[in-house]
Amino acid sequence: MREPFASIREALLNARCWLVLAHEKPDGDSLGCGSALVRRAEVLNKDVIWCGPDEIPEMYAFLYGIERYEVLESVEVPKDSVVVAIDIASLGRTTELLVGENSEDVLIVNIDHHGDNTCYGAINLVREEASSVAEIIWLMYNEFGWEVFSEEALGLYVALATDSGHFRFSNTSSQTHAVAAELLRIGELDPQKIFTQIYENRPIRKMRLWGKAFIKAELHLSGRLCVCCLTNGDFEECGAKKEDTEHLVNEFLSIKDVMTAVLLVEDENGTKASIRTREPVDAREIARIWSGGGHVRAAGCRMEVPVEEAKELILKEIGAIYAERGYLIK
Repeated sequence: MREPFASIREALLNARCWLVLAHEKPDGDSLGCGSALVRRAEVLNKDVIWCGPDEIPEMYAFLYGIERYEVLESVEVPKDSVVVAIDIASLGRTTELLVGENSEDVLIVNIDHHGDNTCYGAINLVREEASSVAEIIWLMYNEFGWEVFSEEALGLYVALATDSGHFRFSNTSSQTHAVAAELLRIGELDPQKIFTQIYENRPIRKMRLWGKAFIKAELHLSGRLCVCCLTNGDFEECGAKKEDTEHLVNEFLSIKDVMTAVLLVEDENGTKASIRTREPVDAREIARIWSGGGHVRAAGCRMEVPVEEAKELILKEIGAIYAERGYLIK
């Protein structure tokens, strides 16, 4: 068996407890893969803890084992545990959850597809070319010779579909479609039903928030940049939650001539920026200015300034990039 698969298999089988970590503001890839791993832990008679620093968006409530997910400020690492970090590019808020006498020496298995992953784990399985972590876990299951159960197929399909924008993002490959086909077959899944659960099951508060966001969206740099700012007051007015912004930034990228879309959301520490781009703009390059990261077409960062100040910084930095690269020339 190829490395690092052999090492991961040994770590998972030897551990008494699996501690499955979701990243902050968990998305479909993180949660779908977590759901699959919770089911696999049960199959192998392992204890399992599934947790993260933030709540699960309601749209993923249908995933297997979702009731086992815990929002924790810290988690005591049990003896004889292995930590499985899913879709987490670097040590930070999520891995800081780990506490206790066993936390310093616990083995971390890092499974990710971010190109800027820092390979912080004792074992690192990072494939930037993969559409999602689900695609990597599918490969891992095949290497191990593990039969995929229907609940796992559901989780992995949700992860694959959401992180590829339902197979329309640039990270989608023939391999992505092949894995999706196998998951649909094995799990006897209904893709229309799954799509409806995720995208056509929205609470009215979310639609009101999106409506406000569309009104507040601004075009800059000759229409090549779209920026939208949402304050805590906007959420309160709509009765919305922060999770209701998931997928919103992608809508701004659909505007004619826009090459970069940025959604700025007020949070407790300043502003959270979500960035989406079209070729040739690199979203990760923009996010790195504020110590963020992600993918070439989708990245994010935290800016320790109020929303309006964050907007001015975004306009300045992206404007400089556009001017230097000639992106404003039609």
